[in-house]
Amino acid sequence: MAQAITRETVLELLPPRRQETHKGSYGKALAVAGCARYRGAAALAAEGLLRGGAGLVALASTEAVLAGVIPRLPECICLPCPQEAQHGGISRTAGKRILEASRGCDALLLGPGMGNTEDTAALVDLLAPGAGCGVVLDADGLNAAAAMDALPRPVNAPLVITPHPGEMARLCGLTVAEVEAGREGIAAGYARANGCVVVLKGHRTLVAGPDGQVYKNTTGNAGLSRGGSGDILAGLLTALLVLMVMDYVTGIMCAVIDRELSSSVGFRGIFKKVLILMLVGVAHIVDLHVVRSGEALRSAVICFYLSNEGVSVLENAGHLGLPIPEKLKAILAQLHDRIEEPNGTEDGGQ
Repeated sequence: MAQAITRETVLELLPPRRQETHKGSYGKALAVAGCARYRGAAALAAEGLLRGGAGLVALASTEAVLAGVIPRLPECICLPCPQEAQHGGISRTAGKRILEASRGCDALLLGPGMGNTEDTAALVDLLAPGAGCGVVLDADGLNAAAAMDALPRPVNAPLVITPHPGEMARLCGLTVAEVEAGREGIAAGYARANGCVVVLKGHRTLVAGPDGQVYKNTTGNAGLSRGGSGDILAGLLTALLVLMVMDYVTGIMCAVIDRELSSSVGFRGIFKKVLILMLVGVAHIVDLHVVRSGEALRSAVICFYLSNEGVSVLENAGHLGLPIPEKLKAILAQLHDRIEEPNGTEDGGQ
C-alpha cells in the first residue's frame, strides 16, 4: 500500500541553501525541449528548472523557440539547434552537439514540447543512454520511448519518468482505463522492471521507486488541470534531481510542492496572490530606495497578510532558502501575533 506523503515531510528533505555559495554550488541542468507548435513548453520547463534552484540552466532548442524564451528568461543559457523542416522541431543532426553539452551537466530534461516525430525519437534514443547524468523523461520523450523495444536509460545514473495515464498506457501496452484501475501496482511494477522512478500523474500522483516503495501525494486540486502544468513539474523535478542525492525522493518532493502550491492558493486566487506578491516587492524597493521610512513596506505587508497567504508563503520561501528581508519577517511576525491573540487559533481559525 502506498505511503502518504505530506508537506512537512517534504520540507524536512529540501536541501538547504547555504549563505556562502555561488551558482556552481547548485549544479547545471540541460533541457531539450520545444518545437514550432509548442514553444511555450520549453519556456515553462526552463522556468521550472530556474525556480527549482538549479545553479545554471541551459536550453537546447531551435532558434525560433529560443527567440521566444530568452526575453522571458534571460538567465537561461542557449544551445541553438538546427530545425527539422516538416514540424519545426529539433533536428536529429543536433544530437552530437547536445550529447557533448549534457556531459558537463548534472541532470538532463528530455521531451517537453519536442513533438512526436522521428527526429525526437532519434534524439531520445541517443541522449537518454549517453548523457552520463540523471535523466528526466517527459512528454514527447515518453511517447518516443513507448515505441522502442526497451526504455532508454542512462548508465549508472537515475532515470525519472513523468507519465500521465495516457503516456503510461502507451508505455505498458494497456488502455487508460486499465492504468487508472490499477495505478499503484502498475507504477510499482514498471519502476521495478525498468530500474527507474515513476511519477504517475493524476488526482493522487504516485511516486514509485525501483526498490518497490510507492508514495502517494494527497494534496492538490483542479487548478493544475491545464496545459503547461506538466512542463513546469518536469523542470522542478529536474532541478531537484540536480540538488538531491536520493533520486526518487525528488519525485516525492516535487509532487507535493507542485500541488501544495495549488492547494494553498486555491486556483481561483492564483492571480490575486501574484498581484499581492508584486505589491510587496515593489513596496520593499520603494521603502529601501525612495521613502526609507518603512510606511510603504508596512502598508504592503498588511495587504499581504490580509490575503490569508502571507505566513505560508514566507515560511515556504524560508524553507527553500529564498532571501526574505528581515524587516518584512519582523513586521509579519508582529501582525501574526496580534491577530492570533484574540482567538488563539492559527490562520484565523481556517
